[in-house]
Parts: sequence; structure tokens; C-alpha cells
Amino acid sequence: MSDGLQQLQKMPLRQVQNVRQLLVNEEALQRLHDIATSELGANKLVKLTIEALRRNPKIADCNPMSVFNALIQCATLGLEPNTIMGHAYLIPFKDECTFVMGYKGMADLARRHPSVVSIHADVVYDDDELWTYEYGTDRHLRHKPGPRAGKITHAYCFVTLKDGDAFGVLTTAEILKIRDQSQGWQSAVKFGKTAKSPWETHPDKMYRKTALRALANGGEMPMSNEFHLALSADDRSVPSTLMQPNDDPFAGLTIDGTLADDEGDVGAGADPKPKPDPEAGAKPKPKPAAKPKATPKAAAKPKPAPKEQAKPQEAEPSPPDPDVFIDNRRIYDEILSDAMDASDIDALIEREKDRIEALEQSDPEMHGQLMAELQEFRAAEESPDGQGSMEV
Repeated sequence: MSDGLQQLQKMPLRQVQNVRQLLVNEEALQRLHDIATSELGANKLVKLTIEALRRNPKIADCNPMSVFNALIQCATLGLEPNTIMGHAYLIPFKDECTFVMGYKGMADLARRHPSVVSIHADVVYDDDELWTYEYGTDRHLRHKPGPRAGKITHAYCFVTLKDGDAFGVLTTAEILKIRDQSQGWQSAVKFGKTAKSPWETHPDKMYRKTALRALANGGEMPMSNEFHLALSADDRSVPSTLMQPNDDPFAGLTIDGTLADDEGDVGAGADPKPKPDPEAGAKPKPKPAAKPKATPKAAAKPKPAPKEQAKPQEAEPSPPDPDVFIDNRRIYDEILSDAMDASDIDALIEREKDRIEALEQSDPEMHGQLMAELQEFRAAEESPDGQGSMEV
């Protein structure tokens, strides 16, 4: 490891100058590690961010603190950014990176409540075959989609609970009124970006998400702690430069360039569970040190506690260098692209021997994935029907 990289890793977080430095900074990684769920570790979050940088280089031009704030929100909610799952997105807006939650991410958070069995949200078009609903004693909701080539007239959300069900319906006029009051839409109008707004590019998903939010806010659907926090975060899906300091729903978990205090609340009305994790990880040492003062002999016993806290951190591999990861990914993609047109996989492997060996040394995990893919191509090449064991 070069001295320059070591210096970047040890640099105080407040001194980080760009996104690439942020992704190797140990203090930033520690904060993400303390907050992230077991399924979404800090290193996985960093890899997803690097992949997002590769696909959208404009993220690298954003203020690194805005990127860190967005990653904190992803870690707190346990949502993977910029993946095919569509749970959440890192969106560059001028020099700010904004956390935007997708409809699928919101639905996933809603399902985390133990009373929720299933959730279905959809939009209704004026050419659908059947659409009828009624509240009251004869409450029902029936929808049979048609060609879906007309105009959207309604959106609804239906949730099945362990002790019953609930649904909510909104008309297009009601949804557009909600849209016009949202900070995200207002900022898009202000800066002339409405054509690129998800309200214009993916209206059906935004309508579904609005229906889901309305049902939750109406009190008919129980909300998990993460979902409650997510609603606050989604209300503020606009660049931080457009916010007032007190508008940030993650004020106690983000930094503003001078390292914010971690004593703040995490969203109005939110359960404090998401907050203690970063507290425990960010300030573990002073507490054990305070207890053993009365018994000097016992002072040596609390020392293993920090070591135990360090073990989960050592369980994860070291985060990749962003530049190296991007170069490795380029090699991976180029070799696989050649394999699709190659008539002799073994000859391709021999020709790319040096780059494959370099990839093995740099990123064994990616090398293993590449060799598994090439093996699939080889199996298809050797099979009589040309398909081998590859899935079609």
C-alpha cells in the first residue's frame, strides 16, 4: 500500500477534498460500519458507490460531504443505492449528491413491519377493463388492467395485514396537488429541471409511491421504524444547499463540513433504534474507561471490550481503491465482451493471460466471478447444442 493511500485513509473526515478520498477514508468507513445493517456492510456500500461512479461520473464531482450524507441515509435504512432493485439512488444535482428513495425501496421498508403480510400499489388507466372501489360497509377494490395506453386516472395501495386489510385511493388531481407541494418538485421547477424529474420520467412509480405514503400517513397501515424514518427522508429529497439546517431529517447522523455532533434526533417521531448503533460505535471508549476508575486492577479488563468491537470491523475485507476497482471492472467487462464473440474460450484466456493474472492479484473476488463466467462460456462452447449448462 502506497504512503499516499495511507495518508488518505488516516486523514480527518473534515479534510476530505473529493469523493474518491472519501471512499478510502477510515473515519468515514467507521461511521458507515457503525450504522449499516448486517446485510449492507460499509464495504459493500463503498463498492456500490464505486460502481455508481463508474456509471455516472458526475457523482465524483459532487461535494464529498453530500455524498457521505446520502450514504449515511442508505446505511441507516439498509437500502442499496443505484442497483437494479431500484431501492434508492444517488442523484447528482450540480455539486450536491441527493439521496432519493425509489418506490421499491419504500415498499421494502413497509414490509419490514411484522403485521404487514403483503403490499400492492398500482395505477389505473382510463382504458383499463375494470376499475371500481367503495368505502364504508360495502368496502371493496377491484382492478383489472387493460391496454394501459391511456391516461392515468387513479393510483391506489392495498395492504394485507395479519388481522385484516386496508386500501387507499387517490385521483390524479389529488396526486398532482401533493406533487406540487413537494420540495423535490418545487426545486425542479425553480431550476428548470422538471423534464428530468422522476415525476416526468417515471410517473407511474411516483404515483404508486404517493399512494403508499398516503395510506401510511392515514394511519391504516402500521409503520416500521425504518419506514417512518424513510418518509421523513423522502420529504427532503432535495439538495442540501436548498435546505435550512433544521430541515435535515438526519441531522444527528450527517456532517456539514465541520463534523456535526452525533447527539441529534433521527427524524421527528422516529424510533431511536437507528441512532444508538452509531452512538455505540462512535463513542465506545469513554464509557468503559469511566467505570473502572474506582478499581484500578479491573482497569485492564475493559480493554478487551474495544478489541471485541474491532473484530466485526476486521471481518470485512479492506475497502478497494476506487481507481483500481474501476480499472479492474473495465478489464472484467472487456474480457466478457470478447468472450461473447469468441469461438475459442481457451484461446481468449491465453491471450488475456497477463490481464487475468493481474486481476487475480488485485481483486480475487472479481477474478473468481470472471473465471466462473468464462467457464460457462466454455461449457456452452463444448456442448452439442451450443448452450451447455447456461441458463436461457
